Amino acid sequence: HAELREQAHTMEEGFEAEREKLLSKISALEATTASQQLSLTEQRREMEMEMSIAIKEHETKADAVESIHQIKVVQLLDQINGLAQRVEELSQENLERDSVAKSELASIVAG
Repeated sequence: HAELREQAHTMEEGFEAEREKLLSKISALEATTASQQLSLTEQRREMEMEMSIAIKEHETKADAVESIHQIKVVQLLDQINGLAQRVEELSQENLERDSVAKSELASIVAG
């Protein structure tokens, strides 16, 4: 009986030592997992910030392109208005020349 008790006690001590090792490993794994979780959270924040910056840069570029297009449209409208005004001036000059030519022709015919 004493031998069996001694064996049981030795086995119990072995189990207790094994239990302590496993608890230590679990604690180490939990610490590693927590560290990795923190690292992943930080990486996610960095990626979100980078995406936010990229989106803002894209929006800024899009706004700049839109502004450039608006400026070009305004310039083209100014050019069109200028050309329309020039056409009107030339038409007026042609009308005046026609009128002068008709007057001269009438005076020659009447002449």
